[in-house]
Amino acid sequence: MFNACNSGPLALAMPLANRASISESKEQLPEWMSTTLPLLQAYENSLRTIQKSSATTGPFFNGEKPHYGEFGLFHVVDLIRFLDPSTLDTLPMLQAWSVSMSSLHGIKEYLSTRPQACTWQIGMKGSRMYGVDPIEMAQTYFELSNIHDMASIRTHLASDTVYDSSGTGLHHGISAVMDMMSCFHESYKDVHWEITGTRRGEEPLEAIVDFTMKLDANTETITGVETIKLNQVGEIAFIK
Repeated sequence: MFNACNSGPLALAMPLANRASISESKEQLPEWMSTTLPLLQAYENSLRTIQKSSATTGPFFNGEKPHYGEFGLFHVVDLIRFLDPSTLDTLPMLQAWSVSMSSLHGIKEYLSTRPQACTWQIGMKGSRMYGVDPIEMAQTYFELSNIHDMASIRTHLASDTVYDSSGTGLHHGISAVMDMMSCFHESYKDVHWEITGTRRGEEPLEAIVDFTMKLDANTETITGVETIKLNQVGEIAFIK
């Protein structure tokens, strides 16, 4: 088990999370998961067989106490949970085992105090582990809005993004948000935003932007505040 986690497909979990750029990781993830899921399913089946055996008690592959190989697998599963949180939904035995591993003395304390992903503390800069600075993303979003670059804005939005505004209403999903934005920009071709201040929000991936806006040269300047939240892969998930 330990050797399997340090070679072949399972060993690629770390570079996908820690070294590849966010775009590279997203592009390579589906193919990687197609080769990794059968391996995880094999461990799922093994756990199910072990749990059914009257000779074995305890939540681990080795019974009451994990063997050293399980720590290697736990590292991989922890990375997979970060890369694609929904993966373990189809592997309930492995998910329960992972919870038991997380509760072990030493591991529990480490997990509660380790630097968190996507907070610009760990991982290579530009990787999913390192994350995207929400203030930098907010600035990019405003810059693209000022040049009406709808195509580029779309690449930065999460598929389930939410846009909430007193002026344009509540919009769920990338298609609805892009339709609203395209309509707004078509109606106000000279609209321009100016960022007057930025700060971090209460959440790690949240930026607060103070701005002014003019719909055109003949209208009064409007002041406002916008909150932008990112998801773990650096996409804009919420704008208000």
